[in-house]
Amino acid sequence: MTSAREPAWSCLQTHHVIETTAVFKDNGRRSPRRRQTRLSSFDYSSPGFYFVTICIQDKKPILGSVEGDRVVPSDAGSMVQRQWQRIPRRFPHVDLDEFVIMPDHLHGILELTSAADASATSPHESLSDVMSWFKVVASVEYARNVKRRGWPAVRRRLWLRGFHDRVVRDDDELAALRLYIRDNPRKWRR
Repeated sequence: MTSAREPAWSCLQTHHVIETTAVFKDNGRRSPRRRQTRLSSFDYSSPGFYFVTICIQDKKPILGSVEGDRVVPSDAGSMVQRQWQRIPRRFPHVDLDEFVIMPDHLHGILELTSAADASATSPHESLSDVMSWFKVVASVEYARNVKRRGWPAVRRRLWLRGFHDRVVRDDDELAALRLYIRDNPRKWRR
């Protein structure tokens, strides 16, 4: 939980420092293994607010530029924003809160709500399901436009593997994260 003195960005590091350990495979060579980045005892399909950050592979600033204190999206950035705004149509139990598309990453707050009809037959999707869907549809659209419109090609994939998340624990934390998102363009340094 962030305190009044702790910067809001530090919440990104609270649960999700990805560490690697060397593991020996059958061939005797060392190979890194990623550790779990989610809270093991938490149900990420439960109702609540979640702060997420998704980064572009190689930190390429292909989603736009920052001019003054605002983001001017590129065509790719506008496409990513449209795909982000489609999330509630695909996942009716997800509401979008504050978000910002930065040149090389996205910050957003999502609210997973309880199902309107508890007898619904469709399962409640998790935060990972929502983020996976978003990253896939944005990646497919981006690849299509690399060919059609000459957008910059990316190495292997559009997004970095995984995403950072933070379970928002109270109203004060939610307010601090909203402020962090709104202030992000003003604090951008490249």
